[in-house]
Amino acid sequence: TGVINADGYLFGNTTNFYDLYGVYVKVKGDLIIAGMWFHPGPLTILWDGTTNIGTATANSTHGFFNVTVQVPITQKGLHDVVIDDGKIIFLFKIYVIPTLILVPDEGRVGTLVTAYGYGFPAPTTDYVYNATLWWYNVDCNGTSKAVAWALTNTNGQFTTTFTVPHTIGGTHDV
Repeated sequence: TGVINADGYLFGNTTNFYDLYGVYVKVKGDLIIAGMWFHPGPLTILWDGTTNIGTATANSTHGFFNVTVQVPITQKGLHDVVIDDGKIIFLFKIYVIPTLILVPDEGRVGTLVTAYGYGFPAPTTDYVYNATLWWYNVDCNGTSKAVAWALTNTNGQFTTTFTVPHTIGGTHDV
């Protein structure tokens, strides 16, 4: 989202970018991380302190690095990103939002689309979560149509398919 610190201001360990700036990330989305004043050499980037999502190398001038990593498949909510240079561990927090990926993401009427949902609520002993996919603006009146539904699994994920309905041309929201 382009959150950059002001000149002379440094983010500290355990900075919560969600509370400070409302930074949200999507599952399988790119997360660009840049830092300074790390020990020169290799860095490991960990998701929630355990899953390796990338590496980088801090330079010997100012311990600077810049790396793009992919947000792993995970549940929605606040997560930790850990940068470990072998001597210190730096942690910051970001918020994962529910993510819908359509394959293909464009097509004619009648195209079969597979919808992959990530980061949705997982079922509990009291609740089962149903994700309903709506096709918006089926006609010129702005009418919407339910095109598919699926139950989320224990990881808050679902996969379902639908066919692009008979509709007006142009871009449509699902």
